[in-house]
Amino acid sequence: MNPQEYRRWRQRRHADWTEVHRKRKHPDKDSEFLINFAAMWAPYGGAAEEEILAHFGMTTRRFIDRLWQLVSESNCDQEEIRSLASAYPTIGQRNGS
Repeated sequence: MNPQEYRRWRQRRHADWTEVHRKRKHPDKDSEFLINFAAMWAPYGGAAEEEILAHFGMTTRRFIDRLWQLVSESNCDQEEIRSLASAYPTIGQRNGS
């Protein structure tokens, strides 16, 4: 291996190591996608039922349940949680409990 190849190999190895060991905000890519989708729509009162069905193949109620399950497993900051809570209330919040 010549010095240039070795340097590229080391850079790739370092990048791979950094990716594996970085502190993740969400447990996995699917969780990150769902939470980011919800957060993107939160300022508009939440995603429409059709959008949720098209992107995730689930009802709005199931989406909200899954969202809060994932948020509890993630490292979301308080501002993000407040924004999500205003757009995607849990069952107790929807019923006024």
